[in-house]
Amino acid sequence: MADLYSAKRSAVARYLSRHGVVGVGVGSKIVRGEPTAAPAIRLYVAAKVEAAALSEGSRLPREIDGVPTDVVALGRLRPAGGEAPVYRTRIRPPQPGCSIGVLREFKLLSGTLGAVVEAQGRRYLLTCNHVLADDEQSSVGRAVLQPGPSDGPGDAIATLTRFVPLRPNATARVDAAIAELLVPADPAVMPPIGRLAGGTPLRAAEGMAVEKVGRATGHTTGTVFDAAADFEMPYGFGAVTLRAQILIQSPDGGFAFSGDSGSLIVERETKRAVGLLCGYSHSEERGFYGVANHIDTVLDTLSVTLAAGSP
Repeated sequence: MADLYSAKRSAVARYLSRHGVVGVGVGSKIVRGEPTAAPAIRLYVAAKVEAAALSEGSRLPREIDGVPTDVVALGRLRPAGGEAPVYRTRIRPPQPGCSIGVLREFKLLSGTLGAVVEAQGRRYLLTCNHVLADDEQSSVGRAVLQPGPSDGPGDAIATLTRFVPLRPNATARVDAAIAELLVPADPAVMPPIGRLAGGTPLRAAEGMAVEKVGRATGHTTGTVFDAAADFEMPYGFGAVTLRAQILIQSPDGGFAFSGDSGSLIVERETKRAVGLLCGYSHSEERGFYGVANHIDTVLDTLSVTLAAGSP
């Protein structure tokens, strides 16, 4: 069989911008709702359409560069920052899983504190770029509130320090930002996850059982459906292609929703961090998915490490 990831790159170049295709990934081919042992290129679509209703030129191929394809209905992707006051909590000391946000003109947006991280003796909170900055450089120095302004009133607990840029019509691997903490913060994720098993992250893999605590949906569990998917994320400031993302499916169809952005994804058995949630998608066929950056890539990009000790 041709090289799987070479075929995936070819599929991204040829089909990701096609109407109706929302992502390209790799994983086990799904037959009658069950995964098989056969690897496939996954072509994620907003909705499936009967082949008879499509013209010959608009049908997706059965294979790409010798690798079988699997068309999976995913719905439309959305960043998981949120405006709705869904999860109102004031947590002291603040800890991963709680509501945070910033005041912006005409908007009261809130997301989730993902993790407490460290660099050169300083501690920061970690979340998504689009939760705190929306890629605006002028937002550096802005106060981060807990709870977030749509759940407020909140107190300033940190100052936005740095974020990884996201450029419209460009590519990125992470949607991440850090804010220097002004108050002590507990690195343990809110219950029922609790304290991480050390600061060393774990690389996500298909079939891995994971969990998260987020501002919107609280504690949810799921399974990694794809660990190397590329998606076009429609941010408010423009679409960005996110490379090599984790796609998570929940058994009850509700892993993440608007307001969960920034949530830390944790492997359920080992309690090690694997991802940073940045978006979600809804499919009538499979429910709500979560989309996350690989946490090791986030930490390396920002030159920070996970804090595993006390506040």
